[in-house]
Amino acid sequence: GYGYPQDARWMEDGSIQVHSSGGIFRYDGDTYDFLYSEQPLSQHSGIWSPDGTKMVWADARNRRLYLFDSDTRINSPIVSDSIAVSWDSINWSYDSNKIAVIPYGNRATVYIWNVEMRRVERVIDTYPYSVSQIAWSPDGLRLATGSNRTGEPIVIWDTTSGAPVQTVEKHETWLGGMAFSPDGSKLVISEFGEGDQAHLYVWNVLTGSLTVEFGADEFLWGPIRELRWSPDGTKIATSEYINACIHPSDNLPITIWDVDSGLPVQALGPHHCAITTIQWSSDGNRILAVARGDSIRVWDTNKGEQ
Repeated sequence: GYGYPQDARWMEDGSIQVHSSGGIFRYDGDTYDFLYSEQPLSQHSGIWSPDGTKMVWADARNRRLYLFDSDTRINSPIVSDSIAVSWDSINWSYDSNKIAVIPYGNRATVYIWNVEMRRVERVIDTYPYSVSQIAWSPDGLRLATGSNRTGEPIVIWDTTSGAPVQTVEKHETWLGGMAFSPDGSKLVISEFGEGDQAHLYVWNVLTGSLTVEFGADEFLWGPIRELRWSPDGTKIATSEYINACIHPSDNLPITIWDVDSGLPVQALGPHHCAITTIQWSSDGNRILAVARGDSIRVWDTNKGEQ
């Protein structure tokens, strides 16, 4: 069969590019076109580029980085002496030309790779702060890094010089995730503390001031790790993460938040396994949701239906 989904992306023609335990294929709503089914890629987790044309994955056996090109259907190492990383330490730039990675065993360094040139363009030394989360600005000129260590700030870096340009905040709980708004002026941050109490904040990265705080009083199933802004920047879609599927009578919805009011305006579900990938359609009317190892669903955000 087609296996269990790992990640997926919408293509410009409306088809969906899928990486699953059975291989890589494209689905256009009627037919499946297998692009790659050889081992070991199908056994490991990968991250699609935003445009869906490339996927970077880390081999769990040697922690080396590989690139799959969906146009040529060729899978190859990014560089022969690739720095060891794990798949969840990879983050694509919005233009699908670069990746930022956190080396395995070194949480105070970020490497920026030019994927087409197959070379490291910049090394950012974040010491004395560690790094567990990365977020690119849409223009690719800034990179936000954050740590799961309490009390450490979120730092925004110039990707050309590698110098820090701003410190956003010091968080006192665990960092779940973060993402720049489409215009690059805001940064949404999720945190969670004891009992997995989740909090969401939106910061103005130009002034370093808090814009809105929402979800602070909501007790959620688990930490929020997946955050995606709508194309117009007025809403944020989030999903809670737990390392297991839940009872069918329970629900892990995708929650849509209004940025101005800080209030939830929609819940898309039910989902019984944690959503690990959220992607808005370009018009903001649909959401592609991937529950790693379980299912792929497309939601109509106007009707709240699949």
